Amino acid sequence: MSNLLDQLLMEDIAKYCPQNFISFHKCISENHSNPENCNKEQFELSKCIKNEVPSLKLILKNCSNLLNDYQSCIMKGELSNCQDKLDKVKDCASQYVQNDSGKLNKL
Repeated sequence: MSNLLDQLLMEDIAKYCPQNFISFHKCISENHSNPENCNKEQFELSKCIKNEVPSLKLILKNCSNLLNDYQSCIMKGELSNCQDKLDKVKDCASQYVQNDSGKLNKL
């Protein structure tokens, strides 16, 4: 489930934010030892994702409570106890990622 969801999201990001996606990955590949040199590219990619990628916009809108719970768990340093929260986020997110045929993908 997770790998397919990740791949579908990456395809959406590459489709809706191609220049930002390429710029960020090019910067990272050229700055392995200093990835902080890519903060500008990362910021621009993040901005594009939040504004332009339909599946991510739906996930942020409809799974926000679950995302907040997961983020809170991580911030508390309870990483070993966060897997169930991550699984709930993935289950929710999978409802809003479309496959190639345009149907909602129930992973």
